[in-house]
Amino acid sequence: MSLNAPHPTIRKLTFAAGFVAALLAYAIPAQAQNNRAFALRDTETEEMLRNYEMPLARAAGLDLNSVNVYLAPDIEINAITTYPEDIFIFAGILLWLRKPNELIGVMAHETGHISAGHLSRGEYGMKKAMIPMLLSLVAGVAAIIAGAGALAPAIMGIGQAYAVGQFALFTRVQESTADQIAAKLLLATHQSPMGMYQTFQRFANEEAMSAYKLDKFAVDHPSGQDRVFDLNDMVESSPMA
Repeated sequence: MSLNAPHPTIRKLTFAAGFVAALLAYAIPAQAQNNRAFALRDTETEEMLRNYEMPLARAAGLDLNSVNVYLAPDIEINAITTYPEDIFIFAGILLWLRKPNELIGVMAHETGHISAGHLSRGEYGMKKAMIPMLLSLVAGVAAIIAGAGALAPAIMGIGQAYAVGQFALFTRVQESTADQIAAKLLLATHQSPMGMYQTFQRFANEEAMSAYKLDKFAVDHPSGQDRVFDLNDMVESSPMA
């Protein structure tokens, strides 16, 4: 190997840094496009979802022509909001929920994300969280150059763990904010927040049975029990409860 050739680990670190930068630049728009391409198309279901969503979007002051609701074929119990204002309801959560009011609560939560501008802020939060990871890559390179290459993996691991923790904290705050907005949207549209409350209660019960598996510093959502506690007052004071 030539004396001027970069150390193999340095090449890997440089590639990783470039890959992270490219991911941050393109991941969110590309994911939204892919989700649209693979969304299930069912006229009756799409009409039902849109009828549920439009009152919420109107109450949130959103442009009704800009908000889109899609059914995703994934069996995961989930719903997501992607750029620009697309809500994806996973097939799995439709099977898991027990009544329309629970589904409307989920959609109110996703509408809360749009209303609060979390789509654009999420990208900012991701970039901010990546700073310590990139710094750890640089520190890893420096350790190798200084002849302490054995320390590089540990240095990078610390940076990665810190970045994950920072972004998880950022998203937990966003999730709590979306919950509060959702409850207000349900109140504004004369709908009961009880469905959303019961959904989170079921999440809390399932988490309680598998709590030993959870890393509270790495999870990107508040615990189900915390969400139930935060919504309790709104449920009790709602005339629609």
